[in-house]
This record gives sequence, C-alpha cells and structure tokens, in this order.
Amino acid sequence: MSIRESIINKTKEYLGYKEGNNNDTIFGNWYGLPHNPWCAMFVSYIMNEIGVSTDIVPKFASCTVGTNWFKDKGKFKDNKYTPQVGDIIFIIWDIGNSTPDHVGIVEKVEGNTVYTIEGNRGDCVCEKSYGIGSAYIFGYGIPDYENGQATIENKTENEVEQQITYSLIKKGSKGNLVRIAQEKLMQKGYSLLKYGVDGDFGQETEKAVRELQKDSKIAVDGIIGNNTWAVLNSNFVKPISTYPNYLIKQGQRSEYVRKVQNRLIQLGYSCGNYGADGIFGIATYNAVKAFQKANGLGVDGIVGVLTWNKLFN
Repeated sequence: MSIRESIINKTKEYLGYKEGNNNDTIFGNWYGLPHNPWCAMFVSYIMNEIGVSTDIVPKFASCTVGTNWFKDKGKFKDNKYTPQVGDIIFIIWDIGNSTPDHVGIVEKVEGNTVYTIEGNRGDCVCEKSYGIGSAYIFGYGIPDYENGQATIENKTENEVEQQITYSLIKKGSKGNLVRIAQEKLMQKGYSLLKYGVDGDFGQETEKAVRELQKDSKIAVDGIIGNNTWAVLNSNFVKPISTYPNYLIKQGQRSEYVRKVQNRLIQLGYSCGNYGADGIFGIATYNAVKAFQKANGLGVDGIVGVLTWNKLFN
C-alpha cells in the first residue's frame, strides 16, 4: 500500500467525527490548542498518525502558515492544477481574498471533480467535492511523499516495536520516536498542553516522562529507555482522582462523566459523534455496557466503584 493510500485510509476512519462543545476535539487536544478551529490540526494529526515527517507536511494549525510553508518549498500549485490523492487542498470562502480559510486532504479525482475529506466542515469530518479550477480552491500543497524522508510506517510492526523497545531517547532528542512517545504519554493522561506532539523532546516532555515513571514506580530519570518504553506500551494509565462515591449514569453531566468517556475512547469504545463531552448519553451508556461485558462485570451501563476501578486501574 502506498503512503498516499495509507493517508486516505486513515482519514476515512474519522469520517462522521463531530466536535464537542466549543470546538472540543481530539485533534485540538493532541496539537495542544484545544477549543480552536481545527481543520488544519486535523490534517496535521492524520500526517502524524501515518508517520509523515514534518519535512514533507508541516505541523500547522493555521491555513496561512500551511500555505506559506508549501510556497516557500516551491511545492504549491494554483486551482487549475489537477491534484493527486493525498495532496493538501486549501479553500477560500471569500473569493478574492489573499489568504485561505480552510484546508483538507484530496481523497480522489474523477474527471473534472476533486473529492476531499475535511475536518471542521459543519463541525465534523466529512467528504466534499469541487470542480477543478473552482474559485473556492485557493490552491494545493504538493507533498513529496515518494522522495521524502522515510517514515516509521514504512517499517513492519515488528521492526517498529524493536526500535521502540531498544532506542533510548531523552531531552534534546528529536524525530518520529519522540512523536510516538509523546502521543503515548498523552494517551495515558500526561499533559503536553504547550507543545503537544511536536517530535522535540523538551522540558515539557521530560516532565511528563518523570510523572509517568513516578506513577508506574520505576526509576525516575526523565529518560525513555527499555523500562519506560515497556510502560508506554502497556495498559498503564495515569492515576486520576478517586471514585466520586456516587453512581455515574445516564442523564448526568459532569467532569467525572468526561473522564469516563475519555478513558473509554482510549480503550477503543465509541461514545458517539460528540466524543468526551461530559454528557452521559445513550452512546456512553452502550460503551459502558460493552466495557462491562468484556471485563466480566455486571452489565448495567452504570459506572459504580467496580467499573470505575476496572477502567482506571
């Protein structure tokens, strides 16, 4: 499978994803800019998931920044260009403006029609289409996927696991392994709010690593070696506040509901299009029941102390 096909397959996994209250998305949380417009962060998130180097597609949260980056690299085409699958499409709503308003990923081209997948379009991830040459197309970023730096996704899963297990990274390290470690840290509940997953092992990442090591009761040195990789690759999650001593159930709205939803999503359960919105609706109820059934608990869709402890310990 080509890198372009991998990008589209990954992008399609998020079709129908809908933001929560006030632009609350996994993409903004990952980037470190929660509650902000997220079309560009969606593109950056997908590229990170596939392992595309920031030398090929930049990590960006602003459409103007993304456009200028491709222009500076000599890899920008106007709206008359016929794009390829995986190219980055920049959209303009107010025709005649000098800067783009929106961005997405080219899914396919059929005849004179460009089909795209875009985040933050109608508050969700969805498919759209435009005619080649449309005035709404500001232009295209043309990533050099084929001739660019090799990505982690070009390796087999076994090679990746060996690399993760035996490569030591620490403050000052940069690259794909740092990105993988940062993503795993965030998945386990450790905050990287300032810089997010940027591939640069700085003070913020070191602090998160030390917290992980302390919580998991291994040597605290801020360095990711074999023991820390083992924790990152395990089911361990950051201990959070204790059980609130009341049943968490359908109809409630609270931060505890949000914590339950975040943990369910981390474990692969769907809490509906709104994700971790802090509202215990039918999708969260069904996710709790599925988790209870899979873990040998009483299946009632209510988070009591036993379900809470199983979720977080």
